[in-house]
Amino acid sequence: MLFTRILLQTASKTTTNTAKSSFKGSKSNLVSNIFITSLYSLGAWSIYKEVTTVRNFEDKALPIPPKNETISEIAKAAPNRIFNPAQNVNESEPMTVLRTLTYGDLSQVAIGTGFLSQLSNIMHSEFGKASFMYRASLGTTVMFPLVLYYAFRIRLKELKDDDSVKME
Repeated sequence: MLFTRILLQTASKTTTNTAKSSFKGSKSNLVSNIFITSLYSLGAWSIYKEVTTVRNFEDKALPIPPKNETISEIAKAAPNRIFNPAQNVNESEPMTVLRTLTYGDLSQVAIGTGFLSQLSNIMHSEFGKASFMYRASLGTTVMFPLVLYYAFRIRLKELKDDDSVKME
């Protein structure tokens, strides 16, 4: 009984919050929030496009895959590619990597970059531009697409090396 009376008394008292945030609304913050929201929207659209494209392909696909087809041939004929396969064999390596991206890859890049950009925006608004936390988060935001490019390039090289493996 005494405990509930103490709880009621403390709940009825009004307390003021003395902690203040260093956040200041600005045009650059608004622009970065619009950019982050656009990245999340692109990621959500890419996931939707991936699911619908693969579902439509599975409805029309043969129940048994054709024999003597290499893994890289199957991967190149994937229905969920963003761009059509290139007929030009003298294409630069970055363009080849770009042409092999799927909608799932695009969603990974967009959502990951959006998350890191949001983290960087929070660090900027809370700690300022001179802080180590902001600079570190900005560095990871910039490096993330580069690391993904190298990962996609390694995946492409592995697919090219696996040409000898046949589907049975």
